[in-house]
Amino acid sequence: MVVPAPLEPDPSPQKLTLKEAEFEKVNEGAAQRVQSSNDPMEMLRQNRANEKASETVYDQSPKLVPRSYRRIRDYVIILVTADSIMGFLLFLMPNVILFAGILLFTAALTWGMLVVIDDY
Repeated sequence: MVVPAPLEPDPSPQKLTLKEAEFEKVNEGAAQRVQSSNDPMEMLRQNRANEKASETVYDQSPKLVPRSYRRIRDYVIILVTADSIMGFLLFLMPNVILFAGILLFTAALTWGMLVVIDDY
């Protein structure tokens, strides 16, 4: 009869640890520049002084003139001209395809002129 060998106990698990964190100090001088006071009223006064100093820069910008409506004018001219020509052809020879062409052209022109093309 074969006698089984005695079982050996499991080895103790190895303890895993993280290595010590090493941080590189990049902005050592920045901590010295930060104001030591955390007074909100002082910060607001300083922000207001900065805004006053920068207002002169904004006042020198040129005034914007109102835009003209050339895009809308061009859209209406093209739409009326093309739809009247296609409508006249539809009157002369009634056709479902010509009516669908009017609808498709109007939709495409509206999308192209009012959505795709930027103001000019």
